[in-house]
Amino acid sequence: MRLHDYLRRVGVAPGLPPTADTLRRLHVAHREAFLFDNVAIQTGGTISVALDAIERKFIDEGSGGYCFEHNTLFAGVLRDLGFDPVTLLGRVR
Repeated sequence: MRLHDYLRRVGVAPGLPPTADTLRRLHVAHREAFLFDNVAIQTGGTISVALDAIERKFIDEGSGGYCFEHNTLFAGVLRDLGFDPVTLLGRVR
């Protein structure tokens, strides 16, 4: 996880402890920095859930993505900061 690049992109200083306040700050910062979008599918692109592909898309290209891309990236950030996120899969039927 490219934690320092992510934190710079969302405008949060590094060195945060794994606390509820940190979680709140990161959640707001992530939401404001990265939009939900489905442009890749609309333009014939592909979607990857590999963390390095999501980092490239969000951090380097400044794009947003689908909820599962957001959640994969955010879970990686939380893990690197000392949180223990649990990821689950949900579907609409």
